[in-house]
Amino acid sequence: MFAVRFSAYDVRLALRTLGLSILATSVVWLIAFVTDERGVATPGTGGRSIGVLPLVPIAAAIAVAITLAPARTAGELRALSALGVSPLRARLSPIAAAGFLSLAAAIGLFSPKIDVSPLFPPPAIASDMRVVKAPSGAVAFVSDRDGIIFGDDGVLGLLAISPSAPGPMGTPERARAAAALTVALAGLALSLWIASPLRRRPMRTLLTAAIYGGAQIAAFQSAGAHAIPALATALPALVLLVVALLEHRTAASLAREEAWM
Repeated sequence: MFAVRFSAYDVRLALRTLGLSILATSVVWLIAFVTDERGVATPGTGGRSIGVLPLVPIAAAIAVAITLAPARTAGELRALSALGVSPLRARLSPIAAAGFLSLAAAIGLFSPKIDVSPLFPPPAIASDMRVVKAPSGAVAFVSDRDGIIFGDDGVLGLLAISPSAPGPMGTPERARAAAALTVALAGLALSLWIASPLRRRPMRTLLTAAIYGGAQIAAFQSAGAHAIPALATALPALVLLVVALLEHRTAASLAREEAWM
């Protein structure tokens, strides 16, 4: 049976990661509280805050990066490598702390008090307003969906036909489970990826982060439009997790004299 014994050094890194994660999450909560449009936006338009819990993986990953920065510059990770410690094991405690916080956030999403619908925004309905020109030359704007007509004389009227506005699409099935699974995987994937020893090229790192962020947002929006199953929103995080594990495996096979340490 595989067992990991944590030293005082591991505990110190884990506590530092927990503290920085809580601080970053508090800042995110403050920003979300100030910019929340829950009481302003029209229902169904997506103008609601997604809350703090889905952003915990990002805050935890930032905390992991800040925690490992002094250890990397001070040569502590290189010293551990000289003692035969693998790159993943040397970084395991902050990664575990970040994963624990992300798992706690994922469990919190199962609470009925947490609204996960803002994570799955419905598609915006295009306007059906059209221009109609009468034989007399008068011009009017007509919306069959809303059942209104707006003439060039500035008068708003109602159409004789009943409006045909579509009903809301609603939150997709298994949305709560999908959100929890995505948050849990994202926390582990982001912390593993940001802690990888192969962070040598800033442009490549930024490009990977942009691709992952865009794919994750697109997945949530596609699920909100019922174009893909809700559980498919976890695929971008799963792919990033595989990439991070491959990077750690590659780092373990490199020579200890390499500059990546």
